[in-house]
Amino acid sequence: MEVEGGEKYRTEHAEAGKPVWESLAEFSTNQILPIIKIQLFMENPGLLSLDDNKLGKLSLQIDPTFNKTNWWIDMIKSKYTSNEQLKVKLDVRMEKPQNLKMCGWCYAREKNVWKTWKRRYYALVQKNDN
Repeated sequence: MEVEGGEKYRTEHAEAGKPVWESLAEFSTNQILPIIKIQLFMENPGLLSLDDNKLGKLSLQIDPTFNKTNWWIDMIKSKYTSNEQLKVKLDVRMEKPQNLKMCGWCYAREKNVWKTWKRRYYALVQKNDN
C-alpha cells in the first residue's frame, strides 16, 4: 500500500489456505486529493525466483469527506490471476484538516481561447492572521 508521493507499507504474509488477514496503514500527506495504491502479490517459493507475481492492483482517489467502512471493491486482475473475482474489503478514512472549511467538485470555465468548462476540485482554506 502506498499514498502517491509517500512511503510504501508492506503487510505481513498470509497463508494461501486462509487468505484473510487484517492490516492497518496510516499515511500523512499534504495533498488535498491523494491517490491510494494497493497491490496484491503472490510470493514465489522457488530459489531462483527473483520477483513475485502481481495478482491485482487498485487505485483510489479520495477527498477529505471520504469515509467508507466494510466496503468490498473489485481489484484489477493481472495476467497471473486465475480467479474470476478478486475482491478486497477496505475501511478508508481521511481526517479533514482543521483549517479546511469547504471542499468539493465544481465546474470552472477556462481562460484560454476556447473557454470550455472543466471539472475542478476546489478547497476553501481559512488562514489565520496572528
